[in-house]
Amino acid sequence: MTILNVDDDTEDQEFFTEAIGLIDPLITCIKANDGLEGYELLFNNEKDLSIDYIFLDINMPKMNGIELLSLIKKNDRLKNTPVYVLSTSCSQREKAEVDLLGAILLEKQTRFEMTIKMLSSIIKP
Repeated sequence: MTILNVDDDTEDQEFFTEAIGLIDPLITCIKANDGLEGYELLFNNEKDLSIDYIFLDINMPKMNGIELLSLIKKNDRLKNTPVYVLSTSCSQREKAEVDLLGAILLEKQTRFEMTIKMLSSIIKP
């Protein structure tokens, strides 16, 4: 199983990757530092990456999570890949945008145990 985590906060990336490793050490976690880097990995990669889940931070420089989500859902190869958008605020406007694009908005967890619990409920190794 391969997961793409797109987040501009390196601490959040490490938190996420560590949680995934505890859920299942066999899961490959690919990281991108912003939406543009995530776009490059998904769309301009010579080897066709097989991604099982995509997790996007909503607030990022260069290309935010909503912009990248929109491009993912328009792509025939990726449109059925489950996408989860992570936000610290989870406003009604963000939820409506994410829902409309066919993804799920989740609140970023600040406690490691809660992150593991949230990810475990999504990822079925």
